[in-house]
Amino acid sequence: MMSSADPMLSASVPHALPPAASAAPITSLPQDGSVVKMKGLPFKGSKEDIIKFFAGFSLRTEHVFLRKHPDGRPNGEAFVVFENSDEARRATQKDRETFGEKFGDRYVRVYPTLDSDIPDMQAAPNGVQLVVRSDNKPTGEKDHKVFSEKFGDRYGVLKMKGIPFKATAMDVRKFFANYKIKPEGVSFIMHADGRPTGMAFIEFETPQEAVRAMEKDRAKFGPEYGDRF
Repeated sequence: MMSSADPMLSASVPHALPPAASAAPITSLPQDGSVVKMKGLPFKGSKEDIIKFFAGFSLRTEHVFLRKHPDGRPNGEAFVVFENSDEARRATQKDRETFGEKFGDRYVRVYPTLDSDIPDMQAAPNGVQLVVRSDNKPTGEKDHKVFSEKFGDRYGVLKMKGIPFKATAMDVRKFFANYKIKPEGVSFIMHADGRPTGMAFIEFETPQEAVRAMEKDRAKFGPEYGDRF
């Protein structure tokens, strides 16, 4: 269980960062209380702005994970990884502080992360998500209805989540460039009014190919869509 304790302690004097070369890329956010969640960020706020906001803490841009909507627009939230849980608790002392002079008197929220944040934290350093059961069929009653109408009893299908709203079937095929998708194998899931949901069913040539394609789970969708998640 991650901490939900009230922030304590005050800010300390800034200290030097260790050499950047020593930093290993973060492939999954820790669940040890060392991560805080920010809300109310200006949409034009950058990772550098967040680091400046947390002056006095040992942070790099790769420790900051800006959250975005499926179409790539910022949603005003971020996860920030600190050295340890004590540093994260100290960071929450900055809750409701103004974000920076160039953004006026706008303040931001800084919270300890909770168990309810885990799904978003798991996706944060990565990209699109692939969902499949052991029999290669999607989960959920609504998914099964859509799946059955399109694929019947066929196997070798993955459900893809977190696709940018502007992405095309060609973009999806490019994402799976080294995997064999059937000619009409990309089926986007749409809302009732025709708007994209950011999800699709992908039918591969064989069930084995679908299982192999799971290697792409949480991979970045493409540089043209930015560092989205």
